[in-house]
Parts: sequence; C-alpha cells; structure tokens
Amino acid sequence: MGQGCSNSSCMALEASVAVLVEDMTSRFPVFNSHFRVTWYGLRDFLWTVKKLSSITLNGLLYRPGLYLSTQGAVMSRIALIGASGEVGSRLLKELSDRGHTVTAIARHTEKIASLPNVTAVQGDVNDLDGLIALLKGHDVAISAVRFDSSDPSKLITAVRAAGVQRYLVVGGAASLEVAPGQRLIDQPAFPDAYRTEALGGIAFLDQLRQEKELDWTFLSPSAEFGPGQRTGKFRVGKDSLLVSDQGSKISYEDYAIALVDEIERPAHSRQRFTVVLLAGSFLLSTNAALAANSPTRDVAQEESNRKLVVDFYDSFFNKHQVQEAAAVV
Repeated sequence: MGQGCSNSSCMALEASVAVLVEDMTSRFPVFNSHFRVTWYGLRDFLWTVKKLSSITLNGLLYRPGLYLSTQGAVMSRIALIGASGEVGSRLLKELSDRGHTVTAIARHTEKIASLPNVTAVQGDVNDLDGLIALLKGHDVAISAVRFDSSDPSKLITAVRAAGVQRYLVVGGAASLEVAPGQRLIDQPAFPDAYRTEALGGIAFLDQLRQEKELDWTFLSPSAEFGPGQRTGKFRVGKDSLLVSDQGSKISYEDYAIALVDEIERPAHSRQRFTVVLLAGSFLLSTNAALAANSPTRDVAQEESNRKLVVDFYDSFFNKHQVQEAAAVV
C-alpha cells in the first residue's frame, strides 16, 4: 500500500479511491478535455493530496521527469515529427493550446503554423543522425508521418538513441480487427489505393510490439478519418474496430485530443489503442473547406479519395450489420 499511509483507515481509503479512479477513467476517459473536466481531475486532486501528505497512490502517480501545470495536467517537452501534415498540424495546435513546449519538425517549416510555445525546425525523417540530434532533450516524441515514405526502424532507433522517454505513433485503422482474427485490411473490399500505406502501418506496429526498450503507444483512428470538428466526444478501445451510432468515424481534431490526453495521463503504455466518435456531427470537409484550409492540396483528388473510402466503409458496415457492432461501444 501507500508508503505514506501508516494507519488502516488511510490505507483503506487509498485502496478504495484507487479502484474508483481506475474504474471511472477506463469507462469515461474524456468529457471535455479542453477545460480538463474529466474523471482524471480526481486523479490530479489526489496527486496534490499526495504531495501535501506524502500518500503514495499505487499506480496513479505521474512518471518522473515530467511536471504539473497549474491546471493539473502533465506537461512535457515534446518533439512532433511531421508537424506540417493534416494530422500533425492538428496535434501541434492541441499541444500548444494545452501549454506544452513543442519542437515542430518538418521538411518545410514554412508550412508550420506560428503558435505559442512552438519552435519550428527543419528535419528529414529519413536522416537518422539529424533526427537523433533534433530529438535529444525531449520527454516525448510523436511521429505523424506517412508509413510509405518513412522507415520505422530509423524512427525507433532515433527515438531510442536520443534518450526520449516516450514515443507515440499516429497509426492507421487497417490492423484493427472487425471480428476475431479478421483485420480490416483483410476484407475483400479494402481499397487498393490505401493498401501500401496500410501495410506500412501494420509493419510499424509489429516492430513496436517487438521493442524491448521504448515506452511506446500506437493510436489507430476509426475507419473514417478526416478533417472535421473538435467535439471531445469519443470512446477509446484496444485492438477492435469501434463503431458507434455515428458509424466508425473520428476527426483529426478529436484524434488529437485523444493522443494528447495519452501524453498527459498515460494509460496505454506499450499498447495500441483506438478511438471512435460517440455523438455530434462529423463532416468530412467539402471541396470549398479543403481549398480554404489546404490551398496546396489537390482538392479533386482529395474528394475522390474521400468518396472511395466512404463508399467502401458504407458497403462494409451495411454488410456486417452496424447495429450489432454498435452494441460493443
């Protein structure tokens, strides 16, 4: 029990609270992350109590080397690889909004938004020595890069060699199971246009699972993954594709919340987890919105890709009875 608990009442309270916190945080991981209105707030309160009374709550303490903000969240020095991409840019904003100090790494730094506590630096994901130098001195590294244009071995080696404590990877959904032993990528209708990238993500996850040193986390999105609204209304799971009354969808913005939550309050060390939208609207950007937000992108190709994915998943979920799958969420 707790090292600071010297009487039975204190020890009983500690045990009861620990069970309560673990139960509630596993069932309700996010209510409103932006304002820190979560069940994790209770954990933050207990951390303060611990500091004042020297009570150690088993399994509930934050990792050494990180510190708490005045709002109670764990703060970190974070290196974000791929900070100018679609997902990377959302992660960068979420991290900045929460007060983290971020080194934003990209090949084209002019594409990185100017945000508080963010330093943009040029870097190449395939330059091992250069990447090691950029990652040194950080508590956390995040890679938000395409799998078909990067080498997982180099990324993992760079993070390890730089002495970074924690590594989080923006993953894909293809390796999630739709039934025991059946992955999403194994379904006959899986689009060929995404197979190379999907296989790269699967290989990355397989390599992480063989890793003996790194404290890693791989976050898989839902089946439909694209720009949308920041709602904070989502559910997390492990290795199975999640479906809610909204389908299997998550926006880049809500995905960013889930990943930054994991940084601040680690719950999936050396694991893959996934996330799905629970309620509210999720709208893939229209051509006009895409043009406004990403003027350098090929809007026609983006819309074609969007339709390809949506058509596939509509067909897939109709075939496999969405209403039954939704019961597990």
